[in-house]
Amino acid sequence: MPDGIKTINPNFFVNCEFSVVHLPDSLETIEDHTFSNNKKVTRVITSNNLKSIGKYSFEKCKNLRSIILKNNLTEIGANAFDACFNLNSVHFPSSLRVIEDNAFHNTAIRNKISIPKLEKLGESAFSGSKISSVHIPASIKTIGQHPFLYCSDLKSATIEEGIKEISKGMFSHCTQLQHVSLPSTLQKIPSSAFSNCESLQTISLPDNLTSIDSHAFDWCISLKNLKIPRSVESIGDFAFTYTNMNTLQVYPTKNIGMYALFDCKNFHYLYINKKDGKLTFSKHAINNILFHSQHQTISLDYYLKFIPQLDLGQLIKDGNLGIFYDIVNHLKKNKISIQYQLFSRLNDAGLLDKVGTDITFSYIVKAIPNFAETLSSLPREEQEDLIKFANNLGCFSTEKLKDHQGKDTNTPFAQKACSVLSAILDSGLISHFHDYFNSMPYIFTPNQDFLQFIGRKDNNILIHVKMLLEMEVHHMPRIFSDVMTKFDQLKKLRNTVNHSGAPTTISWKQAIIKMRKIPTYRGTNPSNQDLADTFSKRDIPEYYFHMADALRERAHTMGINSHILNQPLQEPSILDQIKELQEGTSHILSDCQHQLDELRQKEFSYEMLNKYDARNPILGIDCNCCGTITSTFYGSDIAKATMTSNNVQNLVVNNSNNEIIAKGTMYINREKGYIVFNDFELNKKYKNHEIRGYPGIYDVQPSHPEEIQRNKIFNTFMRGINDFINIYNSKHPNNPIRQVNIGMGFNRLKRQCEQYSKAINLLEVPREYSFVDASQEQRVLYLRPQEDQMEN
Repeated sequence: MPDGIKTINPNFFVNCEFSVVHLPDSLETIEDHTFSNNKKVTRVITSNNLKSIGKYSFEKCKNLRSIILKNNLTEIGANAFDACFNLNSVHFPSSLRVIEDNAFHNTAIRNKISIPKLEKLGESAFSGSKISSVHIPASIKTIGQHPFLYCSDLKSATIEEGIKEISKGMFSHCTQLQHVSLPSTLQKIPSSAFSNCESLQTISLPDNLTSIDSHAFDWCISLKNLKIPRSVESIGDFAFTYTNMNTLQVYPTKNIGMYALFDCKNFHYLYINKKDGKLTFSKHAINNILFHSQHQTISLDYYLKFIPQLDLGQLIKDGNLGIFYDIVNHLKKNKISIQYQLFSRLNDAGLLDKVGTDITFSYIVKAIPNFAETLSSLPREEQEDLIKFANNLGCFSTEKLKDHQGKDTNTPFAQKACSVLSAILDSGLISHFHDYFNSMPYIFTPNQDFLQFIGRKDNNILIHVKMLLEMEVHHMPRIFSDVMTKFDQLKKLRNTVNHSGAPTTISWKQAIIKMRKIPTYRGTNPSNQDLADTFSKRDIPEYYFHMADALRERAHTMGINSHILNQPLQEPSILDQIKELQEGTSHILSDCQHQLDELRQKEFSYEMLNKYDARNPILGIDCNCCGTITSTFYGSDIAKATMTSNNVQNLVVNNSNNEIIAKGTMYINREKGYIVFNDFELNKKYKNHEIRGYPGIYDVQPSHPEEIQRNKIFNTFMRGINDFINIYNSKHPNNPIRQVNIGMGFNRLKRQCEQYSKAINLLEVPREYSFVDASQEQRVLYLRPQEDQMEN
């Protein structure tokens, strides 16, 4: 362009195709959208007098590789280079003062960002870029939200002295960030500032810091040690969740948010400095005697293992350790917890034969002589849930039964509880404890009234056990657990008034149905209302609602797709198909009668469940497996993965009423072209005659009606798998799916899967997804024709 031009008007070269742009020295302003969507330009040389670049001026110049910005440039407008995916080299002049929102969003810039007099850094200015380091100068006055979000190559960041506050989500999801230098003047670490910085191992917090907001260090899985200065007055919700810290030092503060320290699994001890009151949560015991004399040491094992919903943050709120001491002292005195702890350790060491001998489960052994054998015959998850149920029932209680005046009798509580447990085991009503008690919390004060309720017999049948199990099967999941944990509330609900206003007592079943009213959760808003509705209908504690909400928000922030295929995959429901056919004319019906018959025989349809569907985090409740965030076993990791990974998704089977009755969780390895299903799970209704201790093995012949139903469910899974493969392979012809394997651990359709060949070599799944059932034996459900390199 010739000299003399000072301004290029908006939209002037939109969609034009130049390969090189050389701007004249006279040019001072590039207006909005000037060169946007130029697909061929690779290089831009700006003028010496250019002062401002307008918004969207080079947006979507997909092949632009470099631009030279010269001195005198003071402002780069919003989205100026947004979606310039190949832009990897930019020279930033010292004259630059303003970089607006999304200016270099989704570029390939690899520069070290250091602009000495920068005053404003806009929202998402460099998000998604490839920058390796950043230096924030003291001249900065405004920092927008998420300026470096998803800068996956960013390794170091320095913030100069004088800066008092950084921005929300500033370094969120910078997975390679290892070194951060914070100024002593910093007063606040805002929400999600360092969330998902998976490589961040250490960070020094300045002494002037007053607040650490919600999710500030969420998912910093490499963060090992942290000292929080005395100046900190507030720690927000989920501030340090899912970290792997060995040690955290903190003074009692004015406000510690909900679940601030949730899932810090390495904490085993608490040291309380007697001089200054500092609290140290630590992985290691301190052996120095002198140090012990200055500090009070308490093991956290007791309550970390037995009270999974306990919020450590609340225990040190306002420096009040009363609740903490009450819990620890109670558990120290209560042999229940110690016995269970020893049992768990023996279980891990494979020494279950010691149960009933070295561990004094005296009343269990008397009431159930073969208790140790019963335990050892069960899978591990069943063992843990049986012990949990026995504990909550009162089988290990040190208390006495009370009389009508509330005074102790001579009968040990544990003796009565063990007698009831023995009757339940003998009845055979509960064949799989994991199905009913996986999500049950630990209770430390067993309820005598519940014990009498659950032990009531009529014609030698445990009528209330039978009633609760029937209600579990018929659309009231977790009801057994809920009645057990809320029995006092249930008793009150029985006392009501009739239509005339006269006092009356309703049946236990009516009271249970009444108890399942929809509660309200704090923090419910339009964006999570579907979660609140889904969770509350199942009476799931509020804690898990907030956990699911946080996980889903994390998935949104990460840009997790709703479907692996980027499109829904769902077989039309049987009811909808029948309705559609029946709404036709009689002539059409006569021609399509065979379709109606086929649909009625089909019974089931499949669906790749949307990853943002509110049912995803608690899907295991529908199919009675541990694949739910409420799980105390490995299934909580699977539930998280289905929400927050683009490579994991649930394939579910619906019955003719559009109810989910089965699921399989799949992992896809796109690079190597294979899929692994953890297993196939079923609702209780479809697991009749399953042999105790042998999941997926049924005491019926292949011709039995129940087995025919399971065949139909399996065939529905296979239709879904084949349809998925066909669509995926059509979209990825150069790297198709070559093999699909499934694990056989707790697979509830073993007989159906066993018709397929064993895998010679197991297909691998990343450990964090906890595909435990797929870690031993696998069967090959699909092998691409003429391609057997996976198996070989």
